[in-house]
Amino acid sequence: MEQRNEKILVVDDQIFVAELIKSILDDEGYQCQMVYQGLDALNLLTEENFDLVLTDINMPGKTGIELLHNILKSWPDTAVVLMTAGLGHVQDAVEAMADGAADYIEKPINSRQLLIRIERALERKRLLIESRQHREYLEQEVQRKTQQLRDHYFATLHMLVSTLGFHDTE
Repeated sequence: MEQRNEKILVVDDQIFVAELIKSILDDEGYQCQMVYQGLDALNLLTEENFDLVLTDINMPGKTGIELLHNILKSWPDTAVVLMTAGLGHVQDAVEAMADGAADYIEKPINSRQLLIRIERALERKRLLIESRQHREYLEQEVQRKTQQLRDHYFATLHMLVSTLGFHDTE
């Protein structure tokens, strides 16, 4: 088993589901923790960084959709994959993806499908972070080059003004 660096938080109010998912992820070498309520997930997120949160949509207290919105607001680099328990919640999951969720998976959980969706969500997260970092680098380069152009422009103007001062009256 390959040890992975990615940390995953599983959030499900059904203890046996959370334990099953944690077992699957542990077997794949992910660093995995689990909690049983959305509020507990938010508390843990304030203490630790996670690469991905895998959360059930339908939970008492803070729902998976509410948890998604809190995560996107406070931890935008954390990917969120939603779990749905039937057709009634698939539409919620699709709408949540439009709001920023990385993916969703239907229960009962198929371990192969779960691992594929998690890896795809983590890859998407990596690409988004790299894209943002590249964009920030390019913005800094544009600012640096713009400043260089300004400096050269003013130096050129200063030289022209100085040259005009040496104008020979004859």
